[in-house]
Amino acid sequence: MLEIGDSGTEQTWWGGRLRRVVHARPQSYMILSTAYMIWLFFISTTPLEGSGGWWFPQGFDKVLHMFMYGILAVLLLLAMGFMRRGRRERRQVCIAFSISFTYGVLMELCQFFLEHRTFSVADIAANGIGAAFALALFVWLHGRRRIPENR
Repeated sequence: MLEIGDSGTEQTWWGGRLRRVVHARPQSYMILSTAYMIWLFFISTTPLEGSGGWWFPQGFDKVLHMFMYGILAVLLLLAMGFMRRGRRERRQVCIAFSISFTYGVLMELCQFFLEHRTFSVADIAANGIGAAFALALFVWLHGRRRIPENR
């Protein structure tokens, strides 16, 4: 989804540095998403301290769930090579959402069996909403038209 400007250079709306980071090899994103999933498991099974938890003030946990599982969904999408030329497929978005959402459900099921954590359907919904919103935003931003600089 890059356009060639009059000068023959690639034009993107976010600039060259971020484009190079986002266009890293899918294997790098697979390693990063696996490490992120391990980290999510750790924080999902760790006992919370106090009524508001150790990461967030009370009442903010649903926003945190949406943010964390949104990041996971985008990392999984990039691990499948979404940004590579010719690899942009709707199926990849569905797979990334499915894996992210299923992982969120599994983490909530793990919490059901832990005495220091609680199972919550609202957390599952927040995980799914966050993953869907992040993927939709990422795909929309990636698909926006690039405006050549020489106009």
